[in-house]
Amino acid sequence: MELPTIIALADRVQNDLQQIRTKIDGVTMFVDLVGSTEYKTSHPSEDEWLPRLATFLLSVTEIVRVGGRVVKYIGDEVMGFFEGPSSVLNAEHAAEQIIQFCAQFTRFQYEVKIALDYGSVSLLDFSPVSDGSSSPIGNRDPNGTIVDRCARIMSKAISGSVLCSAEFRTASNVKARWRKVGAFRPKGIPRLVKVYQLQHSSAPALEISDERLTLPECQKRLAAVEKQLEA
Repeated sequence: MELPTIIALADRVQNDLQQIRTKIDGVTMFVDLVGSTEYKTSHPSEDEWLPRLATFLLSVTEIVRVGGRVVKYIGDEVMGFFEGPSSVLNAEHAAEQIIQFCAQFTRFQYEVKIALDYGSVSLLDFSPVSDGSSSPIGNRDPNGTIVDRCARIMSKAISGSVLCSAEFRTASNVKARWRKVGAFRPKGIPRLVKVYQLQHSSAPALEISDERLTLPECQKRLAAVEKQLEA
């Protein structure tokens, strides 16, 4: 694609932003297959690792599609989105079913970690225009702070855990099943993010602490180290 064409497309997006954008509330979900890279390393043949990966992606897709939709695949990770009045409930059900699938499926060994977040997003719809041209970008791709925040929460997840933000838990009808496991300050997000974990039968123990220490905490730890050095 030549530069003038790209510039024209950028101008069209800028001018027609109100027409291509839909603002809605919904749930962003990330589902990551734990240990996928290690499995590929120990099973280098595609005939070994590819059927396993494809089965996982297809199974998660079918579960997500019951109440939501798959936005994209990022290697061995699935990004889903749920919208509508039952979006939080549908996302909770999907997360539980994915955990259950991994526990019961015996042909391959699967372990996952899942992150959920709720809030307002912009859906960009690049449908074909009258002249037949269209953008290569997928339609109705959610964009917004909650997508970034959900990805940051995912970085704190461990195998078997389902984590969510305070916003998601507030919107849930089963708040008692979500236990606060800590808070942290994600890169690029100015405020502290509280994290909750879904309590299911095989939920692992998890605690999250803020990686940034306050000045009094630093001074306290420094004093303790100095005492140890003197001793």
